[in-house]
Amino acid sequence: MKTVTAIVPCFNEADRIEEVLKTLTKVSLFNEIIVVDDGSTDDTFQKVKKFPVEYLRNPKNLGKAGAMERGVQASTGEILFFCDADLKGLSPEIIEEIVKPVIEEKTDMFIGMRANKLQHLTKFSALLSGERALNRDLWEKLPDYYKQKFRIEIGLNKYAQHYGKGYQYKKFENYFQTMKEVKYGVFDGFRRRILMFWDVYIAYLTFHLIHTPDRNKKMRIHVLESILSFLTIGMSVFLIGLGTRIGYSYIYKLIREAILKDPDSNLLKVFLESLKGITLDGFKILGVGLLTVGIVYLTVNIIAILRLVKKHPGKH
Repeated sequence: MKTVTAIVPCFNEADRIEEVLKTLTKVSLFNEIIVVDDGSTDDTFQKVKKFPVEYLRNPKNLGKAGAMERGVQASTGEILFFCDADLKGLSPEIIEEIVKPVIEEKTDMFIGMRANKLQHLTKFSALLSGERALNRDLWEKLPDYYKQKFRIEIGLNKYAQHYGKGYQYKKFENYFQTMKEVKYGVFDGFRRRILMFWDVYIAYLTFHLIHTPDRNKKMRIHVLESILSFLTIGMSVFLIGLGTRIGYSYIYKLIREAILKDPDSNLLKVFLESLKGITLDGFKILGVGLLTVGIVYLTVNIIAILRLVKKHPGKH
């Protein structure tokens, strides 16, 4: 059976960490439990030393992801289980439901979604939960950029989705996280929450701009080129219509009326003079040429998109 390490990053959680450690120490799946104190100034150590766990302390606050990384470096488990230190209602049964799918190799990562209503405003925010089990390989392939502050969950989610076997998740009704507004006060807690989501947003943007797989980049380019093809086809239809007597007369009339309303419309005057210099057949030839280019360009991109989808189903 694969070895499993539980890692608990914490910062000033003396009032809450005991409940979490009581639960973790009842789980037989764990080969080791590591608590990483991220520079706490309260008596967190006094609470932790009551339990048979390994205690590490950062001399200064590195942020959540930095504390998690230190725990990973000190661990030996093939599977890592991360757990926040400010939970209520966490049970051994919940933990086992999170860890077992990874042990059984059904997925690279399993996320336990808490019951906090605020965190379930969107699926995106619910999937940022700190309780998750994952293969050590997934952590090691994650760039160091995401192992800072609160970038870690979005980084793990994206890398599991695009560079691994994906992830699974489940919402559990019986356990909650202590809200920042409760721990730090309404104003300071809200400030910390904004900073956390800023970290998440920057990490999300960075992944899609820099670290997204080449197949996704190619897909976006082909989609953009397809949109440009539609615009080209639209312009060609306009020119072909302009090449008919009815279409030409209608556009000519509209421009003249617009100039009468605004005599200073130099751009419209230039366009009106340009119309006079091109024959109806000239508009038709130009329109058909653009239509041909647009259709060919669109066809090429649609074929490329279909090939990417066939080659990498479900990865876009």
